[in-house]
Amino acid sequence: MKWSLCSISELSAPCYGWPVRMPTIHRCQHFTITTHVALRYVRLTRNDVPFPSASVAATSLLSCRSAMDGLERSDLGLLLDWREARLVSDPVLLRAIVRGTDAVAHGFLRLAMLIKTPLGKLQIGRLERSESRESPIIFSDDAAAVEYISREADAPISLRSPSTPPYRVP
Repeated sequence: MKWSLCSISELSAPCYGWPVRMPTIHRCQHFTITTHVALRYVRLTRNDVPFPSASVAATSLLSCRSAMDGLERSDLGLLLDWREARLVSDPVLLRAIVRGTDAVAHGFLRLAMLIKTPLGKLQIGRLERSESRESPIIFSDDAAAVEYISREADAPISLRSPSTPPYRVP
């Protein structure tokens, strides 16, 4: 596997009850990308810094896509962690975010999205139906999302977690 590393630091994040080390392969004003080799997934985390314009959102997501160019996407899951992202009402900005996120997510084995609020779930569902080509499974529980995206390619998929089911978009 070839890695395209911009800068490396290590974060500690809880996963299944213990801390794990996740190398950071990219960090910019709006996003952080970390990899978890053992569980075979990449986490794209959106922070709470607002996008000032659609072009800034597109450029930021393009830099994320470029940072992941060396990854074997077809063997990895992608977790879009949007829990800290602010809700957006500007339709032009939303379209740029969806298109950029679709470009980043294209080619990954599995795709999941973490969101924090029911309102966020509604917004993602609406955008998914009207704008998106990629269809992530939406979760509110980190462990359930990681379990889903880190499964083997031929393993059966169960979307139910004993503790928290994923949000389902009709």
